[in-house]
Amino acid sequence: MHSNTVTPLLETPLPQFRGRLLVVLCSYRGGIGNPPPLSFARLVPKLGPVTRELDRLSLLTLRQFIASNRDYFANVRPVSYQVDLLEDAIRLGSPSSVTIRIDQALAQDAACARLRMLGQIEVRAARDLMGTNEPADSVLVIYPDALGLGWASLELRLPEGKAYVLNGRRRIFALDANARWGLRWRRLLANTRVTELLASLAIIPLAAGLAAWDALRGRS
Repeated sequence: MHSNTVTPLLETPLPQFRGRLLVVLCSYRGGIGNPPPLSFARLVPKLGPVTRELDRLSLLTLRQFIASNRDYFANVRPVSYQVDLLEDAIRLGSPSSVTIRIDQALAQDAACARLRMLGQIEVRAARDLMGTNEPADSVLVIYPDALGLGWASLELRLPEGKAYVLNGRRRIFALDANARWGLRWRRLLANTRVTELLASLAIIPLAAGLAAWDALRGRS
């Protein structure tokens, strides 16, 4: 769907980009394409029962469940959607120049061809997307998911006071101290699913208690 037909960017007030704009187009790093949860049975299959027991003791099933849910609820958007977001963001102002750094993991996507009409293109490895003392008046980071999972290290290198994030839910916001804290907290919840786990721990004894109560009252 083209960006003109979807919900407008959400933020009040919206930033007015001026001068030199550096855009960083990021891939999804929450789990897709990254190593799966550590499994001793997978690493040393010859040890058979020993490694299976190690997997059980290290809660492999739980860790797989957490990773699967993290990626499912991330609802990762395609590169074409990210390009749409960038087109909308550039319309917010009139930057004198636009440099777009593309995560190497996205470089082969056909949608990246549209970026050449928006600015100068640079393809870099994820670790090299952001340097120190970048010659830019504003930096806009575009994530394919709501939380920018896996990109905390990049955010540490973003300049104070002129960095913005545009996420997969079309929300654009300044990366100030409050936003950094909020992202850290939400990423922790996404990577641990602690709220669901705590709810499960509460539901099991509650269900057992209700079942016992029904049994005492003669209900099947």
